Amino acid sequence: MVGLNLDQDKSTQTYLNEHRTRVARKLIRERRYLALVIMWLCTKLINLISYTYRYKLVYENNLADAMKEHDSVIYAFWHQNIISSIFSKPKSVKAVCLISKSRDGDLIAYPCENLGMKALRGSSGKMSVGAKKDFERCLLAGYSGVIAIDGPVGPAFKVKYGSISFSSNTQVPIIPYRVFSSCHFRLPTWDRMLVPLPFSTINIVYGKPLTVDKGVTKSQFREWADILEQRLVDLEQLKAGDLKGRIISKFRM
Repeated sequence: MVGLNLDQDKSTQTYLNEHRTRVARKLIRERRYLALVIMWLCTKLINLISYTYRYKLVYENNLADAMKEHDSVIYAFWHQNIISSIFSKPKSVKAVCLISKSRDGDLIAYPCENLGMKALRGSSGKMSVGAKKDFERCLLAGYSGVIAIDGPVGPAFKVKYGSISFSSNTQVPIIPYRVFSSCHFRLPTWDRMLVPLPFSTINIVYGKPLTVDKGVTKSQFREWADILEQRLVDLEQLKAGDLKGRIISKFRM
């Protein structure tokens, strides 16, 4: 398996814990007290609502195959499904997500951290070299990566190169990840973000894992991005009758 030793893993845990309260401290420093209160209330409400969902796990064998040889994977999904993706993270999974440094990113980072995920700031397309190394360090320490691969500002449904670079450098496989709810409404955003309604079923569909060859050049990134894009498109084209899987509740995740 790919991974770090225990001391390195503890070091990574300490590093991520130091990041955990940065969003709150930033809001206090900027005197955005109302935003902090609203985010705290929204986080509690989101967590409560998430227990009303049922979760259908489809093609779990694809995830199992990837996890046989690796301690972690990179979950790759479209930005419009980011809310459902946050809801569907099992409590037992150690996960780190990439979130932009913008004010809008603050609104996502705080709930993510309070729902059990670790947040690193900076989109996969505009991260500093240090931030990219930090993310790769987390992957090698056994934290699964969570990336909205067409975010943070689009264009929608077009894979950016961050996930390709991370997989090539770490040899951690990418799992195309379609997460959508049976009942939802759309927000008037660039990605037409889907917001799942209470008591709906959230379908979690795992695509075939993709491990990018070691040392691929930037000129080859587009080829690999097209492969990943096609696998996500294939998941989008699945009909309701094809979505057969195990149904569980939030209490069992």
